[in-house]
Amino acid sequence: MKTLRAIHATGIDPVELGEILKEGIENGRILVLPDHNPENWANQLRGLHSTIEDYTLTEAERQEKAAKRMAEMMKNFTPPPPPKDGEKPAPPPSMGWGVPDGGEAFGQARKDLDWVEASKRSKT
Repeated sequence: MKTLRAIHATGIDPVELGEILKEGIENGRILVLPDHNPENWANQLRGLHSTIEDYTLTEAERQEKAAKRMAEMMKNFTPPPPPKDGEKPAPPPSMGWGVPDGGEAFGQARKDLDWVEASKRSKT
């Protein structure tokens, strides 16, 4: 029973897994992963290979690889231009995470709950 629970905990039904395996056998696949989309399999394998490869690196090599990854990521971010003399710096761009109409602010109680401290109730 414990094994069956572990199978279902991964989020795939054994019948669905059987269908994926059957399709792999019928189409002569050498490797079959539990995903209906074979295009995702290569990405999963690349991720596993990258993880295993990282275990073979020395500490210095891992730090160098991390620095390269950070440099690549930072290429996608452009800092805002510096403010001119006497100007205020530009405000950060809006993330669009405002509270929708009729919604409640995260971490605050609805304003109609009278048993909650006034300071912890939503102001809107």
